Amino acid sequence: PPSSPPAIPLPSIPPAASAPLPLDIVVSGGCGPANFENSRFEVQGQTATGAAYYKQEQVAMYFYHDPGCTGDETFVDLWVFDHVQPDLEALVELDGDGRCRIDGAIVDSNAEFGTSPPIGSHSLRAKCDGEWIYTPITLTW
Repeated sequence: PPSSPPAIPLPSIPPAASAPLPLDIVVSGGCGPANFENSRFEVQGQTATGAAYYKQEQVAMYFYHDPGCTGDETFVDLWVFDHVQPDLEALVELDGDGRCRIDGAIVDSNAEFGTSPPIGSHSLRAKCDGEWIYTPITLTW
């Protein structure tokens, strides 16, 4: 009987590389402690949910996604501006205070952005002159 042809070795497949982190972002607008004019936020790494988080060096302001700022259903899907560095191991309530004391947030009420930064023009909820208001803000790459 004829012999089988020799087996052709399969090429080895390298391990999957982790996804590259997004670019830095530039933020303009806001008010109060969350007031920015062409401020560059540099990507720092990823949170436990896989979302990138950012830092603006001059004022030590962080920008990150928090799926549940109070740890319950009260404030969900926020992109947060805060002077407190996010807890990179937490899945919710990344500011660690249990009360969502932040400097401002872009509310993602339709879960449109998820863990992707909300590039474009939005309303920022921020405390300005002692009162929580909505104010325009723009994020670009």
